[in-house]
Amino acid sequence: MNTIVIDADRRLGGPYTFAAALLGRLVPEALESGSGLPAAYDIEIRAAAPALRPLVPARRRSLADALPRSQRVLVPGARRTLRLANGLAEFVRDHLARTGPLAVTVTNLAEADPTDAELVAVLRRRLDPALLRVEEGPSAPSAGPLPEDFGRYRDEGFHHAMTESGLARLRATAYEDDPGGWERLLQQVAGALEAVEREDEARALYDEARRLVTDPRHRATMAYATAMILVRHHDPARRDPEEALAWVNEAVTITSLLPDPRERAFHLGFDLNGKALVEVRRGRAEAAMELVQQALHLAETDLAGEHPIHRLVLYANRAQLLAMTGRPEEALADYGRAIAADPGYPDYYLDRGNLLHRLGRPAEALADYEAVMRLSPPFPEAYYNRSELRYAAGDLAGARADLDHTLELDPAFAPAYVNRAGIHAATGAYAL
Repeated sequence: MNTIVIDADRRLGGPYTFAAALLGRLVPEALESGSGLPAAYDIEIRAAAPALRPLVPARRRSLADALPRSQRVLVPGARRTLRLANGLAEFVRDHLARTGPLAVTVTNLAEADPTDAELVAVLRRRLDPALLRVEEGPSAPSAGPLPEDFGRYRDEGFHHAMTESGLARLRATAYEDDPGGWERLLQQVAGALEAVEREDEARALYDEARRLVTDPRHRATMAYATAMILVRHHDPARRDPEEALAWVNEAVTITSLLPDPRERAFHLGFDLNGKALVEVRRGRAEAAMELVQQALHLAETDLAGEHPIHRLVLYANRAQLLAMTGRPEEALADYGRAIAADPGYPDYYLDRGNLLHRLGRPAEALADYEAVMRLSPPFPEAYYNRSELRYAAGDLAGARADLDHTLELDPAFAPAYVNRAGIHAATGAYAL
């Protein structure tokens, strides 16, 4: 068994310091062998090891890849790193199955970024120790500063790195030295804090910024973001849609007064879309629909050729509202518009598949779930949802296999245990 030592200290390379070193050894081997594995896991490899991007071209691409960062309004959620970790684990498993077992000693594991800690846990859980043995080595942390690749952290959804490095940078920077840069970084850090369920700290940042910032756009963004904390807080008991309405109205008031029509169309449309969510939380779906319609009108009349992701998000949100208010065929049409605008983005296939499933159109739902499987790093929800289709069709073995795989990808996916128990009961396997 070959043995290597890898330093996982996040101060050396930020997120996926360990993963990048491991891939730096395995990916060139796989490319030389012609196995095709790197292409199969292009998203995962390119996210974890940017230095390998010249060797592993992007095969699965979404609209955001071709847009300037200012137009990439969709930031990956916190769960995306689990999908990346599962994809990387499958690449390592399949490569080592061809080349032979490997033992890895990981030093400074306690100093690793959460992305690497998660990956190590997935490797240990999913790979046979006879194929890959991962052991913890000694710890001698670096005294160097944290990397500050904030653009990468935002684009890839590396929220813990954004919070840690971003907070350190904000503490070390005076607002007066670079007002615009400070405002942008604060908004990115606060958004990352929200993603990792540290909403109180995010709110404190916005409150601090309100004492300093007078730029209308930034004040509107902070008002919008405060409203979103109040309606999306991870603890439902902490949500307050009425206070959120006051904050989002502040944002709408400001952005509706912006003098440039294109800038106004984008920012006001964004805020109207946020207000729609507030209205949904207040039980006013039709009012929410009207707000999304207004936002779409602004996008279609004043943003021609710009912000296509903003537009497709609005179509998808209108689809959700149409489905909620009993207009499923119109909802399907809007999901179709969103998917046609970005066929490489997987999430809306999942949403459309769920609607098709509810409408009793299993073949079309299956096609959407399997599109998610092709387009995305391993996505537990797609396998879970396919298991329901298979169960309904009488394919208990296939449904059980999909539930097993769902739990292999995410052992915390509680509904999969419930449904798997139902299959055990249906087949008389009461001891399992």
